[in-house]
Amino acid sequence: MNTSRRQLVLATLALAAARPGGASADDAASQDRVLEWLRVTAQKTFALADGAWLDPSLRRAAETWAEEHLRRLDPLLQAWVDEERRILGPSFHVNELWARMASRWANNVALWSLYTAHQEHDLAWWAAITSPRGCDFLPATNAWEGTLVVVQRLKGAQREALLDGERAALRRWTEPGWPAPPPRPDIDLLAEAQSLIDGIRSGRASLESTPLPPNLAANRFPAEGEGPRRAGGRWLSCMQAAWRARAQQPAGTPPSDELRLALRYALLRSAEYSVPLPDEPVPPPQAHEYPTLARRHAVTGDVVVEVRVDAQDRLQAARVVERRITVEGIRDQRPIAFETLLDAPALAQARRNVPARLAGVAPRTPYTRRVAYAFNLSS
Repeated sequence: MNTSRRQLVLATLALAAARPGGASADDAASQDRVLEWLRVTAQKTFALADGAWLDPSLRRAAETWAEEHLRRLDPLLQAWVDEERRILGPSFHVNELWARMASRWANNVALWSLYTAHQEHDLAWWAAITSPRGCDFLPATNAWEGTLVVVQRLKGAQREALLDGERAALRRWTEPGWPAPPPRPDIDLLAEAQSLIDGIRSGRASLESTPLPPNLAANRFPAEGEGPRRAGGRWLSCMQAAWRARAQQPAGTPPSDELRLALRYALLRSAEYSVPLPDEPVPPPQAHEYPTLARRHAVTGDVVVEVRVDAQDRLQAARVVERRITVEGIRDQRPIAFETLLDAPALAQARRNVPARLAGVAPRTPYTRRVAYAFNLSS
C-alpha cells in the first residue's frame, strides 16, 4: 500500500472508530461512554425482535434467561473496562479503549459460538444445522435469536439437549473463563466446498457427480437469465459447510468429533459479523494487503502458508497451516474471532510470488514449502 493510501485509510478509520462519541481523553466520561457502548451491544445481542417467530413458551423462557444473563454480564463488562483502562495508563484515547473492548467482545461471541457443554448438546446442534433447512436461522436479527431458531427446529430429547447446552453456554460467559478452544481440525469444509464448486464451473466435475442441495445449486448455478435466489454471506457459507459435512458423515453413524468441530469452526461467529462497521467509507485494500478490519483492531503476527509447486515452478495449491497472531485487548484466550483475518492476504502473497525452491531441491522437480508471512501495523 502506498503512503498516501495508507494515510487515507488510517485517517478514515480514526474517524469511523469513534463509536462511543468522543475524541480523546483521560477522564471518567470517556470510560463511561465505552462501558455504555458495551452494555448497549450486549442488549442488542440478546434481545428478541417483536416479529421473531418462536414458540410462545420458548420465547418467554428465552427472554427470562437473557435478562438473567445481562444482569450477570454487567459487572463483567465493568471489570473489562476498568482492567483495560489501567493497562492503557493515565493518558489514553477513547477510540483505543473502544477498539480493545470491541475486540474482546467479538472474541467472547466467537468463543460462545464454538462452545459445547456436552456431547448430547453437540449432536443435537449438528442434527439441527445439517437438516434440510438448517441454515435458515441466519435471517435472525442477532445471535441469540438465531440460536433459538436452531433450538426450535428440533423436538423431544434432542431439543432439550440443545436447549440445556445453550443455557450452559450463557452461564460460561461469567464463569472463570471459557475453556481453551480446541485446535482447528484439518478438515476445512468451506475450502472443500469452494474447490468442488470451482471444479464444477471449470468442467472438472459435474453437478451429477457432485450433487448440491437444490437451494444451494440455485444460488451458485442459477438458470440462464436468473440471478441468485438468495443473498450470499453467512447463509451461503452455512449452506456450503453443511453440504460438505453431510457428505462426509458415514451413513447410519453419528458424525465424528473432528467433523462436528469442523462444522463449528466453519460457522464460527467471527469478528466480521460481531463488530460494527465504519460509518465512513474506507478504500478497500488489495487482496494481498493488510485487511481494514485487521488494522482497525491491531491484529498482528505471522501466517504460515504451505505451497505445492509443480516441476515447471507453477503453483498447484496453497493452504494456511499455522497462525501466530495477537490482538490488542485479548490476552487470556486465543483470538479466534480474528485469527483468520490475515489468511486471505497471506495466500494472495503466495500466489503473486510463488516461493522459490530451497537449496537442495533439484531443478524441474515438484516441491512443497512452508513460508511465514508477517503482518505488523507499520507495514
